[in-house]
Amino acid sequence: MASAESALQQHVHALYSDHHRWLQGWLRRQLGNAFDAADLAQDVFLRLLHREPCDIREPRTYLSTIEP
Repeated sequence: MASAESALQQHVHALYSDHHRWLQGWLRRQLGNAFDAADLAQDVFLRLLHREPCDIREPRTYLSTIEP
């Protein structure tokens, strides 16, 4: 169980490192508000911590479809 959690955390960390700035900018353009965009981007990555890891071929498309 601990190794599965560790793998998930590493997966989410890699997504966060590679795409957080993009997601927050995309949300800021969609919402017109940097503060709400920052909150929603954080919510997206928190939701990922509660999902099963999966093979993501298009991370930005995937991240933009997660409901916060």
